[in-house]
Amino acid sequence: MKTEYMREYTIELYEIYKELLTSKQRKYFENYYFEDLTLSEIAENFRVSRQAVQTALQKSSENLGRFERALKIHEKRSYRVQVLKELEEAVRKTPYYSRVSGLTEKIKGS
Repeated sequence: MKTEYMREYTIELYEIYKELLTSKQRKYFENYYFEDLTLSEIAENFRVSRQAVQTALQKSSENLGRFERALKIHEKRSYRVQVLKELEEAVRKTPYYSRVSGLTEKIKGS
């Protein structure tokens, strides 16, 4: 996977599974991915080694991947969104389009 895609995918997994990570893993993850801090900056802020931060982030990513392999929430959500796009396309030129489109948006939001 390309780096930017992998970053986005990891963040999407985090949004789904973050409650399954430890408090420390969540803090490091958020500092690194959302605050855009370097490993050294995070280490300094938390008074730990750079290696400790790197290890925690690596373990977080591994855990997120493991959670997804077991539960497949992201995969199912992505499939549902694709099917909804296909449904919208199928009814685009019918009088039902606006109603179907509104319903698909509700489903995407859930």
